[in-house]
Amino acid sequence: MFWMILMAALAGFQTGDIQRVCFEDRCIKVEVVSRVEEQLRGLMFRDGLAEGTGMLFVYERDIRPVMYMKNMRFSLDLIWLDVSKTIVAVKKNVPACAGEPCPRYDPGRWARYVLEIPAGTVDRLRLKKGTQARFETEETRGG
Repeated sequence: MFWMILMAALAGFQTGDIQRVCFEDRCIKVEVVSRVEEQLRGLMFRDGLAEGTGMLFVYERDIRPVMYMKNMRFSLDLIWLDVSKTIVAVKKNVPACAGEPCPRYDPGRWARYVLEIPAGTVDRLRLKKGTQARFETEETRGG
């Protein structure tokens, strides 16, 4: 319950038009979630994510966003980023969880964003703690 209250207090603000999260020239097309309802549901009940896509959780301020894989149908890589969009924590190949109790994944650090991507993407893109990201919108992409 504390988790849900904390999420309600910290989420639900404008995120702009973020379309992609890029690490140098390697970009991931993202679905952005900032409202509590969206964040609590996340990728639950979906059958998968296409390669090169992900879900970006955006928080209004720095928190320690603990993630879980309840009602997931596929594994993910989790990436926590700070306010400067630097990777502060990574958890690779997090398995799906069909029912409670599901493990919780705590970054052990403050973060402003969490990027969920298909399992294996972190290794394929050679991402690690300290890697810098940038967010692209239609305007910043020249579109």
